[in-house]
Amino acid sequence: MKIVIRGDYNVGKTSLWQRLQGQQFKEQYEPSDEIKVANINWNSKSSEHNIVKVEVWDVIDRSKKKRNLLNNQNNKNNSSSSNIKSLKLDNSTTSHLPPNFEASLDAEFIDVYKNANGCILVYDITKQWTWDYIERELPKIPTHIPVLIVGNHRDMHHHRTVDQLKCKYFLENLNRGSLGSAVRYTESSMRTGFGLKYLYEFFNLPFLQLQRENLMQQLETNAKQMDLICEQLETMEANMDLDYELFSDSLNQKRRQE
Repeated sequence: MKIVIRGDYNVGKTSLWQRLQGQQFKEQYEPSDEIKVANINWNSKSSEHNIVKVEVWDVIDRSKKKRNLLNNQNNKNNSSSSNIKSLKLDNSTTSHLPPNFEASLDAEFIDVYKNANGCILVYDITKQWTWDYIERELPKIPTHIPVLIVGNHRDMHHHRTVDQLKCKYFLENLNRGSLGSAVRYTESSMRTGFGLKYLYEFFNLPFLQLQRENLMQQLETNAKQMDLICEQLETMEANMDLDYELFSDSLNQKRRQE
């Protein structure tokens, strides 16, 4: 099962990624350079005796190498001419890249939603612009993928700038179509570990959906095999008289030989 973690910069994606691996919270912020992947073991409620391997992706939109290169390019352009527009660096915009651009493992280079079974969108309840990222990114997620929105830094609620009611109102008015998967909301604190139990419970949604898809594929294969067997039986029924003559001749020949 593949789970993708996304969000704006410095909202706690890597801390969540580490927490899911059983690691302790790290106070010092270390920005990620590229996408990081880890495998964790998880037990589903529907199969308590079976361990499910979950592939967790810590995703960054644009690597630090690219940001530095683009910033240097912008500074060079600004110093040479005031009429040249600088490259846009927000997450929702893709700009023309310099010729010496280096490919990096980020969301601009890889389709992170390919083969994904679930997505966790993280924002910081003390930073309004990190919620704006959620509103921009959520419509881009394929509707068949269950989504969990996590308001991180619950331990800093006295500095909250994003009202919880605003988030819930946004989800109530969200339309993913009649066949769209569920979108849930919770709050967490990676520092204290609050909310991790809810996260593990959420994993049941993508797992059960994946299980259902596999069962549907098995049923489809089963139906095709049944149709094939019916065709073979009809062919045998149509040739029953000929088959009996051949069988009888063979039996008589065998008796004569004996």
